[in-house]
Amino acid sequence: MRNSRLVVRSTRCEVSPSGLSTLLFSALAALLVTACSESATPKKLTIAIEGMHCAGCVTAIEGAIKPMPGVRSVKVSLQQGQATVVTQPKTGPSAKTLIATINKLGYHAKLLAGGCSDQPASESGAGEAGKQPPPTRCSAQ
Repeated sequence: MRNSRLVVRSTRCEVSPSGLSTLLFSALAALLVTACSESATPKKLTIAIEGMHCAGCVTAIEGAIKPMPGVRSVKVSLQQGQATVVTQPKTGPSAKTLIATINKLGYHAKLLAGGCSDQPASESGAGEAGKQPPPTRCSAQ
């Protein structure tokens, strides 16, 4: 293809190969910017967790949430008694799913008021009467 020249003609313009490359690159960049701005804004949820007693509790919760599809990051704080989970907006787990996962481990989790802009703060796990003891894996028992 040495010294070949491709010219795309239409009733409006004539584009050389380098011009076509620039045009396609610009169009692709515009599409990517649009797609990313619509779908890449992560969702941040803050979940209160009762019943954690040690680093093993933190590890158990993080280990259950990290591999979930759509989870970008999870940080559990024993001192604050809460987890901060950043998820993909369309593919990440809902607050209800995250809370159920934590509750299945034997903790009591609930979404903090204002913990997520698109999930109601009332979405929580078991009520106060449904508190469970710390899981058997916890070394604090």
